[in-house]
Formats: sequence, structure tokens, C-alpha cells
Amino acid sequence: MSTHRPVNHILLGVLTLGCLLGGVVVLVVQSTDSQLGASLLRTGVLLGTLWLALPTRRREAAWAHLSPWTLVGLVGLCLLAGRYKYIFLGGIVLMAVMAIFLRPRPSR
Repeated sequence: MSTHRPVNHILLGVLTLGCLLGGVVVLVVQSTDSQLGASLLRTGVLLGTLWLALPTRRREAAWAHLSPWTLVGLVGLCLLAGRYKYIFLGGIVLMAVMAIFLRPRPSR
């Protein structure tokens, strides 16, 4: 028997802001080498991306219409990003420029 428990977006947002603000405070008060501050910031970023990706009452989840090949491509890009940072960032910039200039124009 499966019970579906909806995610409380307000609570998730509060936890995200708490982690981010706590991380900033720890890094400012202590030193910028603080492991606690770094882990709070990383956790806040992770919770923030989860908050953005989860479904709401008005829209589906971010991955609702994701094809398996797109998922494989995204995982491959993430693996390459760690090794080839500058090539990966250049590719993102190139794709953004292409998306701006090569998008379909509305018909008149």
C-alpha cells in the first residue's frame, strides 16, 4: 500500500533559505575555510534546486516530459563538466548564443 505525501513547498523554501543564510553567516563570522559554512551553502543550493524542480499545483515536475536520451545526455555532460570545465562552459555559452540567434521566428 503506497501513500503519497505531497512536498510542503513553503517548508522546503524555508529550509533552503535557512541553510543559505546560515552558511553565509558562518563563513563571515568564522573564516572562509569553514567546513560547516561550506556544507550549509551546498545543502542550501541542493535544496533550492529541488524546490525549483518539484511539481506545484499549477505545473508538473521539471522532469515530467524528459526522454531517456535527454537524461543520458545530461548525465554525460555532468561527467564531462568535472574534467573539462572550460570546454563545457564554452559549449554552454555557444549554445546560448545559438539559441538566441537561431530560434524560430513567429510567422506573420
